[in-house]
Amino acid sequence: MSKYKIGLTNIKLGNIAVDGGMGTSLTNVGNTVEGSATLTTEEGQKTDFKIEESDSPIMSINTEADTISLSWSSYDCDATQLQRMFGGTIVPATTAQGETWQAPDVIPEIEQSLEGIWKNGDRLQMPRAKIKATLAMSFNRGSLSQMNITATVLQPTKVGEPRMSVIAALS
Repeated sequence: MSKYKIGLTNIKLGNIAVDGGMGTSLTNVGNTVEGSATLTTEEGQKTDFKIEESDSPIMSINTEADTISLSWSSYDCDATQLQRMFGGTIVPATTAQGETWQAPDVIPEIEQSLEGIWKNGDRLQMPRAKIKATLAMSFNRGSLSQMNITATVLQPTKVGEPRMSVIAALS
């Protein structure tokens, strides 16, 4: 595994494997806005047990695990990508108007496998992630419309499957 990781080749999403492990048929999400892809860890909750005789706790335990998320933005806001992230219906183009994406009444909850690939070929894999997208549709001529996407790592349903892996590229 290389010591340094820089740059992004692509981010892929796909169905979770039938056995609850990492999916194998993943497809590219689209063009990623430069500098937007970031993997972060949000500290989980902990409980400190204190006594009157000390300002420091005598014991501290983690009561919730850390939350790991990959966030990125994509300029690809065509009907296919909108349906992929938000559900809904695509109405084919007619002679009167172009292809139309129609939003659903209720946005579905999406769980998929995710793979992010660094420029050196190392890979980040999340067998099960909750995918949440928001729209930032710009009408300003100085900026493009985009989707902001967050994938939050979930515990895989397959026994023994790690919730996240970083895999080295073959040399």
